[in-house]
This record gives sequence, structure tokens and C-alpha cells, in this order.
Amino acid sequence: MFDFRKAALDSTLLSTLQNDREKISTHDLIQQFPDGITVNAFDFATIDDKSFAVVTFNEDDTKYYNGGTVLSKMCVAWAAGFAGDPEAASTALAKAGGVKLKFTEAKTKNGNNVTTITVV
Repeated sequence: MFDFRKAALDSTLLSTLQNDREKISTHDLIQQFPDGITVNAFDFATIDDKSFAVVTFNEDDTKYYNGGTVLSKMCVAWAAGFAGDPEAASTALAKAGGVKLKFTEAKTKNGNNVTTITVV
């Protein structure tokens, strides 16, 4: 039977990975997971012609994270490994157990805030 509720939820979100999950901020991600997160799924969302990655992670399946430039570039590279198909890449990522990433807040030479990502 057609799931009207799921169809309605899917149409209100930028990515299906956001369904039944709460967004986590960069600050909270770093505070709650100081050793990093294991990204187990990704998708892309677009706002005002700008695309960015949306990821979920093993450590808390109730949350999702909207990535910035570096994380989005990682996800583009993963999708490129699967002929540009993010769904196939995301499925393979989950089957492989994910990739562990550690996020850190830092400052640029000019004193601007930046988030660095280390592949663990």
C-alpha cells in the first residue's frame, strides 16, 4: 500500500537521510563525538543552486549532518568512484562499514573559523 506519510515527509526535506533524524551542528558534532564519526551514508541536497553533502553516521542514527566544502568534496569523490551515482556509492559505503572522520575547529591565518576533517 502507498505510504502517504512517507511521501509527504520525503517531499518536505532536502534529502531522505533527514527523515526521522535531527540535524546536528558542527559544534555539537565535535563536542559529542571528540574521537570522530563513522560516516555510513550520504546524499546531496541543493539550496539556491548550491549543493552540499548530507551524511548519517554509525555513532548516532537519530542525527544527520550537513557537510561543508571539504566533506562535500569527499562525497563527490566517493560518488565519482561509482560513475557519479551517489546512491550506489552510499550503499557501498554502508556495506564497507563506513569511513571514520574526525572534525576539529581551527582558525585560519586571518583568524577566521574553519572546520578541519581528518580521515582516521
